[in-house]
Amino acid sequence: MCLLIHIRADDIPKQQAGSVTKQANEAAGVHLDALRQPKSEEGSLFSLGQGCACEFLADEADWNEPFYRLDLEQVESIEKTLGIIHEASNGGKFSIHAEWVGEPAVRRLSRPRSVSFAELLKDIRQARIANGVTYNVS
Repeated sequence: MCLLIHIRADDIPKQQAGSVTKQANEAAGVHLDALRQPKSEEGSLFSLGQGCACEFLADEADWNEPFYRLDLEQVESIEKTLGIIHEASNGGKFSIHAEWVGEPAVRRLSRPRSVSFAELLKDIRQARIANGVTYNVS
């Protein structure tokens, strides 16, 4: 089992996803991947981490809690990465979702939550990200 953190940015054309990942990887020092999208999709989908985002979890993180605890040493890098995505989308909308792979399907149902970019960063700066919640940032 592992943690997945996916970021969907409809305002970043998928043709620009590679340059966004390069910028994030160089500036923030974290691994951000652009995921393949169907031809019908115009926006970008990113994955934080090297296939798995467990590297961002604190040792005491518990997948049964409402929030995943983030490693304090990773918070600044996550914040920079989100800032790059926010800037690349021209301050537009994007969403971020964290879930533990292997959870029963009932628990994996996403609960949407509309937040400002500042509200998302508030959670990240508190070294946490909501479990099974899709932050819809606008």
